[in-house]
Amino acid sequence: MPNTITIPNPQTKQWRQFNLGPLFGEIQYSKNIDLVSRRGSLRVSRRLLVNTSSSDDADLGAPVACVRSTAGTSATDQWWAVCDTVLFKTAGTDPTVTFAQDAITTTPTDLDRRYSDLEHWEGDIFVTSSDDIHRLAGGTWDQNWWVTTQSQTALTASIYHPIKRLWNGDLAIGDGQYIHIVEKDDAGTFYISYKRLRFPPEYRVVWIRSSNGRAWFGCNHVLGGEAVVFEWDGRSPNYNEPSPYRLGHALTMAGIVKDNIPYAVNGRGQVLKFNGSNFAEYARFPVANEGTLDIGGTLEIAWRTSFSAVTDRLHPNGIDVVNGEIHLLVGGGISAVTNLIDEFPSGVWVLEEHGGERASLVHRYSLSQSVSAGSEGGGTVIDYGTTTGTNMGFLKATNDGEYFICGASIYTDDATTVLSAIFELSKASLADGSRGYFVTPRFQSSGIEDKWVALWLKFRKLDDADDRIIVKYRTDEDPTLDFFAAITWSSTTVFTTTNASFSAVVDGDEVEVLWGRGAGACAQVSGTPSLAGSTYTVTLAEAVAGVSGGARVRVRNWTLAETISNQNLKNLLVRIGADAQWIEFKIELRGDMQSGNKGPEIEELKVVSMPKITSKA
Repeated sequence: MPNTITIPNPQTKQWRQFNLGPLFGEIQYSKNIDLVSRRGSLRVSRRLLVNTSSSDDADLGAPVACVRSTAGTSATDQWWAVCDTVLFKTAGTDPTVTFAQDAITTTPTDLDRRYSDLEHWEGDIFVTSSDDIHRLAGGTWDQNWWVTTQSQTALTASIYHPIKRLWNGDLAIGDGQYIHIVEKDDAGTFYISYKRLRFPPEYRVVWIRSSNGRAWFGCNHVLGGEAVVFEWDGRSPNYNEPSPYRLGHALTMAGIVKDNIPYAVNGRGQVLKFNGSNFAEYARFPVANEGTLDIGGTLEIAWRTSFSAVTDRLHPNGIDVVNGEIHLLVGGGISAVTNLIDEFPSGVWVLEEHGGERASLVHRYSLSQSVSAGSEGGGTVIDYGTTTGTNMGFLKATNDGEYFICGASIYTDDATTVLSAIFELSKASLADGSRGYFVTPRFQSSGIEDKWVALWLKFRKLDDADDRIIVKYRTDEDPTLDFFAAITWSSTTVFTTTNASFSAVVDGDEVEVLWGRGAGACAQVSGTPSLAGSTYTVTLAEAVAGVSGGARVRVRNWTLAETISNQNLKNLLVRIGADAQWIEFKIELRGDMQSGNKGPEIEELKVVSMPKITSKA
C-alpha cells in the first residue's frame, strides 16, 4: 500500500521552520517566504529595494540607527538615520521618501557606525560618538553636549554607546560596564546621574530595552564567559536580583521587548525568551547548529564579532516589532564574506509564534540592489535579493508599527563593490519580480528504501502569466558540489569561472546566484561545463535578467521535476519515481505581483511513496 505524508498538518494548517536540522518542521529552510498574509498558506514575499544609497551620496555609509523627531529646523517632523559617520534625514514624515545628508551648521562629524547610537528624547535628538554625546534642539546642534555643555567625564573611547529612553521617561546611556541616567525637569534643566548603575567590570553594555516598570540591559562578557541581561526597576541603587540572567554565549547581539516580555539574541544564533526566571531558547537561526567551525585551519566562533564594537551580523538596532511580530535584520555569514553557513541567507527574518514552547524563524525579505520598484535604468530587474550583507544595520518599525525601513551594506558584484543603503519594501502594486523558495523536511523511507512515487501540490490559481511554481527534488547530497564560486557573466545564460570544483558539475545541476547581479536567481545547468585552459564556461537552461560583471554562486544537485505556469490549475501531480532512503523537495515561487497580484500560493503538499526494501526481524 502506498504511504502518504501531508504538510502542513490538515488539522493545524501550520507551516513551521524550527531550524533544528533536516527532519523537523514543515519547512527545513526558506528564502523570501511569507507565512502571514494568508495564514495556512505559503507565499512568496516582496523584496527590500533601495530607498537611498551610497550611489546617491557617497557619504552614506552603513546605516545603524534611525528615529523620528521634530528636533530639526522649524520643528520639522522627519526621520533621521546615522549612516556610519554622517546623519541623513527625510524632508517629512514619510519614511519611504529619499533621505538627504544633514546640512545643519555644526552637524556632528565624529560619528562612527561601530560606536554611535541615536535617540529622540524630550523633543530633542541625542547621538553618541566614540566618547561624547551631541544634542539637536530647535534646529541647532550642540556638539559635545555631554563633555562641554554638561561638564561630564568623556565616555569610554572606541566602544559602542547605546542610548535609549526608558519607560519612566529617563534617558539611559551605556558606557562600558556603566549606565548613566539623564532626567529633565519642566524648566528644561538636565540632571545627570553619572554611573547610576555599575555592573561587574567583565561586562560591557550592548543594548538597552524597556518594558512596563523595568529596564533591561544586554551585556557582552569581555573575558569569554557568558553574556547576561541585567534587570532594573528604576529605583533600586543598582540592578535587581536575581539578575543577571545568563545567555549561553559570550556575546549578545540584540534584545527586544514584545508584549512586555524581553527577548535576547546571543552570538550562537539563539533567540531566547524570558520566562520569569531565566532566558530560555525559543527559536534559533541555522547558524546555531554549527558551533565552533574549523575554517582554513582557524577555529571560528560562528556568527562572531568583537567585544568593543557592535556586530555586523545583527546590530542592536536591527530588531523591532512590526505588525505584532519580531523582525530581525541579520547577516548570514561568519567572520568573513567567503565563509557562509548553508541555507542562512541575509535579510529580514521573522519570529513566527505558534502558541507553544518553540517558535519558528523564517526568512521573509531579501535585500536587493534594485531601485524604483525592482528596476534600474527604465525597468530592468537586476537581482531578486542577495544572500549576504557586509554590515547589517537598523530595522525600524514605522507607520504605527505596521511598516518598516532598514539599513545595511551589500555587495553589488563578487565582493569588491559595496553599496550602503536605506531599504524599503517594494509595493505590491508594482512589477518587482519577486522570487523565493522553501525546502521541505527530509522525508524518510518507511523501510530501508522506498520508491518515491509522486508529489501532489495544492495551490491557488496563478494570477499572472509570468507566475511560476517550480518543483525540484534530491535523494542524496553530492559532496563534490559543496562549494561557492566567483563567476563573471558573459551573457544572461552564460558565465565563466576558474573554480576547479566545476569539474564535478553535470547537466541538470542547479546554480543559485548568491550575490552580485542576478542574486536570488536559481537555474539549471545546461550541458556539461566546458574547460579551456583553467577557465570553465557554464551555460544555464534559462536566462537571468539584468546580469553583468562578477557574482558569487553555489551549485547543488537539485533535479528539476516540474514547472507550473498554467493559470487554470489548482493542483498537480508531479511524478518522481526515485528509489532512495529519503527525499526532500525545493519549491521555488516566482511572482510578478503587479496590478494587485498576490503571487503564487502553496496550500498543501502530499508526498506519495511505496516500500521497496523492507527490514525483517
